[in-house]
Amino acid sequence: MQEVTWIDKWRGIREQEWFKEMFRMKVKITYEVFLFMLALIALATLFSDNEDYIWIDRFIWLVFFLDVVVRFVRAPKKWQFIKENPLDIIVAIPLDAIFQSAKILRIFRLIRIILIATRFMNPIYQIIRENKLERTISFALVLIFIVSIPVNLVEPDIQNYGDAVWWSIVTMTTVGYGDISPSTGLGRTLAVILMIVGIGIIGVVTGSIASYLIGHKQDSEDDDVKYIESKLKNPKEWTEQDTLIMKTMIDILYEKNQDKDSIVKIEGTQKRTG
Repeated sequence: MQEVTWIDKWRGIREQEWFKEMFRMKVKITYEVFLFMLALIALATLFSDNEDYIWIDRFIWLVFFLDVVVRFVRAPKKWQFIKENPLDIIVAIPLDAIFQSAKILRIFRLIRIILIATRFMNPIYQIIRENKLERTISFALVLIFIVSIPVNLVEPDIQNYGDAVWWSIVTMTTVGYGDISPSTGLGRTLAVILMIVGIGIIGVVTGSIASYLIGHKQDSEDDDVKYIESKLKNPKEWTEQDTLIMKTMIDILYEKNQDKDSIVKIEGTQKRTG
């Protein structure tokens, strides 16, 4: 049999479902983050009449327009896509060439921002639902708004309640810009509480995201096993390339589970000798 080269191993890796799923997820996450950043930029320039921002708005519209076109082309049922995404299609129309009213254009720009942000929030909602993080996030929000009340009253550097909420958020997320620093004993005590709670919440959220990604990877590995089993039923139809890919996939799966099998064998030996 022909010796397996690194090129054959790479092809075998690419054929595995876990690799395909991992690549798709990375591309999707990168794209969703890109859309979310565009939404933030659009929100920041929404109420500005500065003509220098018109090119930013047109670039955001172009990205949104291409996104709608690609999703429409890839949709198996075109009419169903139109019925399910009417706002996307309307907002993708270059309305600045039709309407001259700044208020009307601003409304459509706001709808576009909401639609883009919604696309980004869908996977976040899924992670929150699967890991039951609703109470954790609700607790964090309530704590931020409650702590902001005494901080606004006792801290001389904080001028209003909005500044207090801003300070509470950056403190809980352990960002700490340093633009506002507590100078009273009560303020510093509340800052310590927010930081401790924030560290715990970040740990919970990070663990939930990791668990979500690992779960998807495990499902992909199960698909690899099913793929190998289906191929083993018809070995006569294999080409030489199929044989090399199958061998590589089995070797990789074996290496990934070798430690697990060793543990099982050791436990079995201990039971027999015990």
